[in-house]
Amino acid sequence: MTGIGQKHQRAVNFIKQDVWRIQRNRLSPVKSFFLNLLRVVILSVRGFDEDKCQLRASALTFYSLISIVPILAMAFGVAKGFGFEKILEKQLREKLAGHEDILANVIQFSHSLLENTQGGLMAGVGVIMLFWAVLKVLGQVEDSFNDIWGVKKHRPLGRKFADYLSLMLICPVILIISGGVTVFVSTQVAMIMEKFTVLGSFRPVVFFLLALFPYTLMWGLFTFLYVFMPNTRVRFSSGLFAGIITGTIFQVVQWFYITFQVGVVKY
Repeated sequence: MTGIGQKHQRAVNFIKQDVWRIQRNRLSPVKSFFLNLLRVVILSVRGFDEDKCQLRASALTFYSLISIVPILAMAFGVAKGFGFEKILEKQLREKLAGHEDILANVIQFSHSLLENTQGGLMAGVGVIMLFWAVLKVLGQVEDSFNDIWGVKKHRPLGRKFADYLSLMLICPVILIISGGVTVFVSTQVAMIMEKFTVLGSFRPVVFFLLALFPYTLMWGLFTFLYVFMPNTRVRFSSGLFAGIITGTIFQVVQWFYITFQVGVVKY
């Protein structure tokens, strides 16, 4: 036990002190790269704990859950304006397979909320409350990002309204288009592969790129969040690097969640 305790203490000392004393200019390029990578990981873990990211994530999750009806109502309202309402509903059912009953209730409440915001004085109040709920969620996201980035000044109210309104209008359209493009490309590629057998050798590469598309979408989404949401200038390269890591983790965790959930249901 003493030997294990000593090894543990040496490891702790290395992470806290020794790793920061190593001079990179005396190392080979490969060792210097891995040293820098290790330092980034250590700083990330330390920052995750110091910024209470787990607590913030839990709070944002709770806030998002209680606001899911007005958010979906807003998304359906935007989708309906473009004639994509049925497509959005179909994509939600595909993404949340196994939760059909819960999703049906949420969609029903969302449609009811939209219907109650049509016509009369109560409609105006309903629309205001709908916008307020969605803006409040996005405001909580911005506040969390600002605290992590150490930004004390928040967006002015006018800029908040303009920026968040743009997000509310653009995001549902991007979600619908991305899903539609994925289905369209998949079907067209399959047809082309069947017609032109000479392209059969490229099938693994093509389908790999198609499988990569959802990851690319999440990379872009998280990159956008990291660059856009904090009320400060964030380098695009830093946002892109963080977006790729976060988007990949998100997709992998989602895959495990869906896979094991389907397995439990079948069992």
